[in-house]
Amino acid sequence: MFFRNSLFSILIQINKIPISDPRKGWHTMPQDFEALGRYVDAENRVKGLIDERDKIITQLNLSTQSFGRNSIMGGYVKTYNVLRAKDLIENISKLEEEINSAISEMNANAQKCGKPTLRISES
Repeated sequence: MFFRNSLFSILIQINKIPISDPRKGWHTMPQDFEALGRYVDAENRVKGLIDERDKIITQLNLSTQSFGRNSIMGGYVKTYNVLRAKDLIENISKLEEEINSAISEMNANAQKCGKPTLRISES
């Protein structure tokens, strides 16, 4: 019995969940687990969307770096694939909207489950 109570109190300390003394009867966990589930789901979506956005930004950066300097000395002029760049920028814009929406959902559930909110900063 001592081991079980000790393990229980260790788990409560690790999770930092306020709880009444289990020896005094029923106990309640005031944390909103439904909100916690929505928070974690939104957090995972934010992480995935950021990874996807970063890959597209890398593609855009590489396309501009490989273009390099242009001159007519060799008898030809390189053209830049503007349509490709435009598509990449549109994809980044759509992902930004999805990221902001997921962050809003995350923040809406943060207070309900005792998690920190996420701030958005512009670069």
